[in-house]
Amino acid sequence: MAEATKNARLENLFCRVVSEMAGELSGFAAALRSNGMTAEVTEKAYRIAHSLHGAGTLYGYPCVSELGSALEKLVAGIHRGEVRASAGVAELVDSCAAALREAAGPDRGSEAVAARLTRLAWLCECAAHGDAANTQPPAST
Repeated sequence: MAEATKNARLENLFCRVVSEMAGELSGFAAALRSNGMTAEVTEKAYRIAHSLHGAGTLYGYPCVSELGSALEKLVAGIHRGEVRASAGVAELVDSCAAALREAAGPDRGSEAVAARLTRLAWLCECAAHGDAANTQPPAST
């Protein structure tokens, strides 16, 4: 019984942390849209992505970790000026935030959520490498 309680607490902590990070990513997307990009904003977004990368690994959600890693690359590219802060990238980041909210919700272990996180990680990787054609998430995400 104690192990189940411990696991439930960890699960609740994961959900809370990921939900908070999703909210922070939405703020980053808003900054992308409003040309409010500063070194401080990108550094904060990078820390969030890095934390997602670690949280996914720590709590046993590899798709969250994969998305966090891809977001790290995307944000680093924006920070270095290698990736243009565009409306398409902002929409991609918003889609990531929405998917992370799902990953913190009751369907977090579902194949559909995992597939969405994996697809968004791929899109972030494409965007991080300057593949502008792939910065718009498909309508199904």
